[in-house]
Amino acid sequence: MTLKFSGVIVDFTVCLKPALSHHRPYMATNYMRAATDHVSSRRCADLMRLVVDWAKHKQICPRKRDGYVGNRLKACIWSLLVLAWWTYHVHHGGPDFHYPIELGRMVYEVIRFYAIFDFETLAIAPIVGVAVVEEPFVLRPTESTESHRELVLVWDPIDLGRGEWSNLAGRIDTPGFVKLVDTLRHGAAELGCDQLRDLYFRDACWRWAAYQSDHSSYAVSFINN
Repeated sequence: MTLKFSGVIVDFTVCLKPALSHHRPYMATNYMRAATDHVSSRRCADLMRLVVDWAKHKQICPRKRDGYVGNRLKACIWSLLVLAWWTYHVHHGGPDFHYPIELGRMVYEVIRFYAIFDFETLAIAPIVGVAVVEEPFVLRPTESTESHRELVLVWDPIDLGRGEWSNLAGRIDTPGFVKLVDTLRHGAAELGCDQLRDLYFRDACWRWAAYQSDHSSYAVSFINN
């Protein structure tokens, strides 16, 4: 049920069965929690928060006050993108990547990676059910017609766990895709500059006052690196 009050949309969900196996937002949250526990790193979860913060700051991820998603990737999808990057480069030791590095540098590496990612050929699927997979980037299936080709393909881990296939990024249309890629490329250029990266993370600290106080050592690391 959805109610609208002066432009504010409020969703109410009534689940008559156990939420763990039927309420999709609840299930997705638990899947992500299990996945981050599997990779055994608080830094992966911290990296998810910071990349989502960057995407919201750049307006390619909806914020709560926006009231709509539009042709953008939701925060949960950005988190899946980070998990896929982490699984490939850090957890399973991908090629040409040396860990550990500081959080600030890792945010830059994630943005740079997806700025040149082959969305046309590859789909993103870091989780199947509650299990983290070893290879989070897979070839797209053959699609019947180009007119129905989805521009960004992020497989829903809940459906994959059931042997089904559905795309979480189906909202991305051509204007949304162009903005996404352009923003990623400009972001990679900005964060690749030490001074601009320093300015961004100092600004991020103001938005993350609670985060900074709770994880002061991490806050200092992503300001200075």
